[in-house]
Amino acid sequence: MSQVMNPVWGSVGDLFLYPDAHAEDDMRMSADLVAAAFSDRLGRAGRGFGEWLGSVTPSDREELFTRTFDINPTCSLELGWHLYGEDYKRGSFLVDMRRLMASLGIEETRELPDHVVHALRALERLPAVKAQCFSLGYVQPALVKMTEGLDAAPGPWPDVVTGLLEALEAAYGPTPATPAAPSAEASGPYAEGRASVGEAQGAPGGCHAG
Repeated sequence: MSQVMNPVWGSVGDLFLYPDAHAEDDMRMSADLVAAAFSDRLGRAGRGFGEWLGSVTPSDREELFTRTFDINPTCSLELGWHLYGEDYKRGSFLVDMRRLMASLGIEETRELPDHVVHALRALERLPAVKAQCFSLGYVQPALVKMTEGLDAAPGPWPDVVTGLLEALEAAYGPTPATPAAPSAEASGPYAEGRASVGEAQGAPGGCHAG
């Protein structure tokens, strides 16, 4: 497993913002940061995203984003949906994510707490061990489902999701077949003493992955 120094996961998350004119500058800057920070598939996806931003009108961007993520639930940007579907565990995960965001000083937005933008901002701020547990237990398993939903979808996001998953696996280890549970029923090899994302300071502690 390689060691990622100064990851810019939060900047990758910005590529999943709603692409209206208000977010355009932030998305363009983040695409440049991702392209500079990664030399692999994710870096290429960052460059491609920046080029795409400059090649389509704001209205076309917004329409494509809506068709890609808001209409088809298999392409949802909410990690809890991919991890737990309509199971009650998703409610626990939403509560855990809200607590995690508060503990890390991450502002809530109009999106639900389990939105990929929030998760990647949290991942960037967590201490190394907890970041690994959070990625292995929640982020990576959800991204696997997202890659399936986005297969052959138009726009730059399939490459970003695939590149992100590859970068996270390079940083933290192979994606497990089963996600971790939220705090209500925490279990699995990613949490010491059955801890979970709802634990103090956020993500599961003491994981032994890979």
